[in-house]
Amino acid sequence: MYFLVVDNELDLESMKRTWEAEFPGTIVHTARSTQEALERIAFAERRGFVYTIVILDFKLPPTPQDTKTVVDMTTRERVNSSVATRGAAVFHITGYPDYPEIRAWVKKERQRNPRLAEPFPIDKNDEDSWRDQLDDAIRRVVYETRVEHRLNLLFPDGAWAGSISPRISAQATGAFSVTHEMSGLAADIEEHWNYLSEGLRNEVRRVFPLSEYGKDTARIKVPD
Repeated sequence: MYFLVVDNELDLESMKRTWEAEFPGTIVHTARSTQEALERIAFAERRGFVYTIVILDFKLPPTPQDTKTVVDMTTRERVNSSVATRGAAVFHITGYPDYPEIRAWVKKERQRNPRLAEPFPIDKNDEDSWRDQLDDAIRRVVYETRVEHRLNLLFPDGAWAGSISPRISAQATGAFSVTHEMSGLAADIEEHWNYLSEGLRNEVRRVFPLSEYGKDTARIKVPD
């Protein structure tokens, strides 16, 4: 899983270390200017990987050498059009949430990009809570994606359909262990139940109908 974080003020290296430690296997790329952000996206296109999470500040210096920041729409347009980023969950952050052009842009983005994670940018001026808001939103995407992946691996094409006997997908060959993956899926669901959407929760209930479900917790019973 890849993250792209674009901001010219934050301690990006500290954020990178934190997220890569919390989400093992994740690679976090950073950029501090419009030029660097576009280079990161072009690099992903050449290498053939995609970003799951994109975090964008609204005001950036055009190049690493510039000291003045401007409202950057170029990167946002590129995120929409690039094969490396157009499927990502996008989080906007800014210290200038009341700029009319920023509000207009986010409203338009929300309409045309249903995976835009927030209808308005997270306000960096709220020093006590903005980072918690961002971390919580990222966890929702990461854990939702991970549970969906494991479900699709064990039950390709929605193959549970009234049965809890896994049908292994064509990609799941070699050392793949159904028992191991089922246990991992159950653990993921129980640990991250609070972060799963209601739609994914309903799919989990279909796969594990004999389990116990509450508003904030789930106890998964893996079939013998």
